[in-house]
Amino acid sequence: MRADDRLIKALLKQDKKAFEELYDRYHLLLWKIVAEAEADHRICEQLVTQVFKHVWQKPHEFIGDKRLALLLIECCRAKMKERPRPKPVCGKPIEPQACCG
Repeated sequence: MRADDRLIKALLKQDKKAFEELYDRYHLLLWKIVAEAEADHRICEQLVTQVFKHVWQKPHEFIGDKRLALLLIECCRAKMKERPRPKPVCGKPIEPQACCG
């Protein structure tokens, strides 16, 4: 049995040690993915936290044919897309010379 399969089986039983191991193994990978798209470290941390919270609450969603790392990355990208984006201050579409000027 692969280590990731063992982790997910343990998470299905709400094993906190398995969760800590999962976090230690994948936190940096997910952080790097989020940080490429988001400069604000607080938002990066919120998004990565949401991914791990999702894994803890619904570990059965991370069982599949794909490797666990890929499932976590997909979840991370989905959380990034779900996040509301700030609107332009002036409310106009951003175009050269059209916004706020």
